[in-house]
Parts: sequence; C-alpha cells; structure tokens
Amino acid sequence: MFHDKMTSKERMKAYVEGKEVDRLPCFPLLGESGASLFDVKLSEYYWDPKKLSHVEIETFKMFQGDGVDISTGLKGIGEALGAKVAYPQDNLCMLTEPSIKDYSDIDGLDVINPYKDGRLPILLNAMELTLEAVDDEANVSAGIAGPMSVAASIIGTERLMKDIRKNPEGVWKVLDLSVQSNLVYVEAVHREFGIPIGIGDPVASMSLMSKATFHKYALPFLSELVDGIIRITGKKPSLHICGKTKAIWEYLPLLNISSFSVDNVEDLSELREAIGDRLMIIGNIKPVETLYQGTKEEVIAESKRCIDIAIDSPNGYALAPGCQIPVGTNPENIIAMLDTARTYGKNAKIGKKASA
Repeated sequence: MFHDKMTSKERMKAYVEGKEVDRLPCFPLLGESGASLFDVKLSEYYWDPKKLSHVEIETFKMFQGDGVDISTGLKGIGEALGAKVAYPQDNLCMLTEPSIKDYSDIDGLDVINPYKDGRLPILLNAMELTLEAVDDEANVSAGIAGPMSVAASIIGTERLMKDIRKNPEGVWKVLDLSVQSNLVYVEAVHREFGIPIGIGDPVASMSLMSKATFHKYALPFLSELVDGIIRITGKKPSLHICGKTKAIWEYLPLLNISSFSVDNVEDLSELREAIGDRLMIIGNIKPVETLYQGTKEEVIAESKRCIDIAIDSPNGYALAPGCQIPVGTNPENIIAMLDTARTYGKNAKIGKKASA
C-alpha cells in the first residue's frame, strides 16, 4: 500500500484550485457498508453516534480516501416526518410505512426538528465526533437524499410513481415538503459545522421515470434544493443519481452543482464528452461485479480504464465506484482502487494527463 504525500484535505483544495496534486482524488463510497469491517452491527451504526463516527473515522484511516460523508440515507428525512423504518441487526434499513397515507395529511405535519426527530440528532452528534477526529486531514460532508427520494419515503415509492400521472398536484405538494424539510436540516448542519452537502437522488433515475417526468417533477425541485443549499452554505453541493441518467445529462450543467457522480450502467467516456467541460465528473467502477465479486487484478484494470478515460476531463475527475460499495466487500479490493489512483493518477491536475 502506498503512502500519500498530501492529506486528503490538502489534495482536494489544491486540485479544485487547478494545482498539481500527489494523486488523483478517489472516493471509496462505503457509508454503512463499512460497519462490518470494524465489528459494528448495522443497527448500532444507525443509532449509536459513537459507533457511527468510529466506523467513518476508521474507514478513512484504513483507505485514506478523499473525504468522509455522514448521510441521512434515503429515509432519514421521511423518518423525521413520521415514516416507520426497520433496522435489522445486520442488514440495511428498510421503509415499512411512509410518513403519510394521503396528501391531505401533509397539512398536519410539524416542521422537522433536526435536534429531536428520527435519526437526525444521531447524525449531528456523529458529525461533531468525526470532525474532532479527522478535520485536520479530510473534508467531512453531510449527505442528504434528493427531493424524489425523500418523497418516496413520505408517500411510498409505488404511490409516488402512480400519482405522477393520477395526482400531479399531490406529488408537487410532497416534493415541496421534501425540499423544505431538507433545507431545515441543511440549516442545522451549517449552523453547527459549516460543512459541504452532497445530494443522492436515486428515485430521480431514468431507470424509474422518463425524461419528460424528470423535467416536469424532479428537475424544478432539485434545482430549488440546490439553490437553497447554496443560499444557506455558500457552497455548491455534489450530486449522485443511481441508474440510467444519460437522457438528463443536458440538464445537469443548468443545476448549480459542484460535480456529478455517475452510475456504472452509463458510459464514462460519453459523460465526459457531454458535460466534462462544465462539471467535475466522478465514477464509475462497478461496485458489485468488480469491487465485490472481482479479483484485485480486475479492480486495478477497471480503475485504470476509468482513469485513462477521464483523468484529463476539462473540469476535473475523481475515481469512485458507480454506487455504494456493498457490505462484505474485500478491503483489499478497495485498497487496490485507491492504489491505482496513486499509481496511474500520479501528479494529477485538472485537464491534464498524469505522469505514471
């Protein structure tokens, strides 16, 4: 395993300023998937801020990736609004009951309190503990779910998709609630810590909706959320959308985001061609077929392929999986991804090939 010449914080600051850095930025997207590496049950990760921060801190130390993210997940805001979520000991959490049964119920909901509702206080506590441990070395960010994904927790995914056709006014109402609730949480995060925000919105994927539906429903509320985050924090958020997104790439530069992380189902070279001159792009190693199921050699080969395609993208590039790394992934494969960024992304600089 290589040893870096710069801290993650030094690297990211220099890279976005257009300076040469020791290696290409790389984000090993683990989140709760890292819990098993440190003998922490997923139920403990979700509900114990000390265990959550321990996992994030130790994950950073083990892999030396570029940044630490503490996220609400897809259900955190919906849960704060009354959704029921199950937390198995050793499996990912799952929605069991949405926040409301009918759109008329929205009027009876209280504004969320990030210091009291659901897991939000746990996350704020974990951010404080994590910042105390790694703030000198790494950027810590707060992840939130995008409007469509929060709406799916509030009213249920199946109901949301049906009502896009049957009850558009109700869908707009729940999307507005999603944005406003997210912004209340962002305000708390900014007030306490002043850290960047990242958005993940898998329900806005073309795997679930058409381009026309995205334009009519997802895009306006995503734009409102991004603008609200910038107004509160003064910083552009990053964006990740799982699944197919090619049809909506033309809209992404219209959002005031810092970067776009693309799923492995899409072609990285096509993404670079489409928006690489306007946005930093991130991705897109296969998390399941390569990182979870593949050999170390296969991880290195795919990481190198991604680097060869995008390292000189005009607005910057970071190596990462196309989506969250699965629970049970061999740590050696994750290290191989980072080491490939060190070997083939040596002396990286925006818009230039690195020297191997």
